[in-house]
Amino acid sequence: MTTSHDNSSKRKLYRYAYKIGSMTGIGRFTLVKKIRKMLLGGNNEAAYFPDLNCFMYSDEFDTGDIHVGTPYEPAVMRTLKSIIKPNDICLDLGANVGIYAVLFGLHTAHTYAFEPASRTYAVLQHNIQLNNLESKVTANCAAVSNSSKKLNLNISYYSSASSSFVQEAEGTETVDCVRLDDYFKGKKYPTVIKMDVEGWESEAIEGGRQVFASASHIIFENNEKLLKKRGRSFTTVPGEFASMGFEIEAIDSLNMHAYKKKEG
Repeated sequence: MTTSHDNSSKRKLYRYAYKIGSMTGIGRFTLVKKIRKMLLGGNNEAAYFPDLNCFMYSDEFDTGDIHVGTPYEPAVMRTLKSIIKPNDICLDLGANVGIYAVLFGLHTAHTYAFEPASRTYAVLQHNIQLNNLESKVTANCAAVSNSSKKLNLNISYYSSASSSFVQEAEGTETVDCVRLDDYFKGKKYPTVIKMDVEGWESEAIEGGRQVFASASHIIFENNEKLLKKRGRSFTTVPGEFASMGFEIEAIDSLNMHAYKKKEG
């Protein structure tokens, strides 16, 4: 019989292997893939996720450490919990398995979630259904960009959170892209936006300037390494939001908060 402690130990070991594989590039080899599968197994059981006080399914990589049980992006989670309100409309860009989409779905009026990788999107849908949020969260299997088109998304063997248009990875998948300003025609604009699109921020903003400018809060990853690959800098994305009238503050070493001060 496999215990939850055994599963936790396996996943901790995998997270260690993941770091080594990412640094050395050995993840593309068949042996390493087999070891990863042996460690993670095919755990299809939902696990209690204390950050949200609910149950969640994980993907094969245990993105978000759902089965390990460690806090997921604690500073980002605290910030979002402090700003969301029951009447908010939320937008989750790069929703992954749905940790923030479920948070929004449980505590706000409605959420639109975008996740382009099909396997990850399937887990996102399962988590929405598991928590009875079908009427509260609209999930889209698409990326956001500056035009409606199809692009090749790089898919990581190690972590679904690392799928990217910018960072090279072991596999690829052709995905749909949409412009946010087109998508939200006839809909209420979101008041809270979470964006984690792995270096694709400028394209997302270009296709959704009206949507972003109308928000009250934007939480976004600002990954300097990925931005440099596009010939951009650490100040590029904050500068875009500052030009829309947002104040900018750091949440942690990777994530930032753009917000509009209340008048008066």
